[in-house]
Amino acid sequence: MKKRVWKVSQRSKAWLKKYYPKAACGNVSLLVALQHEERKIEGLLPKNLKRYGLTILDDCVHEEKQNGVPVLVLDGTTSCLCMKYGDLMGCGDEDCCGECPFGFCDPDDDDDLWFSCYFSHNYEPWLKAVRLLIKKHTKKS
Repeated sequence: MKKRVWKVSQRSKAWLKKYYPKAACGNVSLLVALQHEERKIEGLLPKNLKRYGLTILDDCVHEEKQNGVPVLVLDGTTSCLCMKYGDLMGCGDEDCCGECPFGFCDPDDDDDLWFSCYFSHNYEPWLKAVRLLIKKHTKKS
């Protein structure tokens, strides 16, 4: 079976180059994982999506035009933190993410920071939390 490859626009490629230039990888330091997350989340802010003609539908960044071509899936496979700490596809087990500085992200918990941002598409609180951890981590180094 042939794998489907989506053709994204030049604007989408430019967004990816700026906000998601490298695929998520778990074999990085915590600081690098946090910086990767920060950059990706900056790209999810409404002003940055709009600038590139993108929107968030369900669990993907999509092109507003071009029949909604998906540009980036928002799941554990696009997060260095998830790749580093083990929850690649939402295992649903707290043991997966025990060492992650954010702990276990639980979609059934109304107070869960990641999922409240994810479901509302308001990533400002997540970005703020990531930046606080970056600041804390860089002070330790």
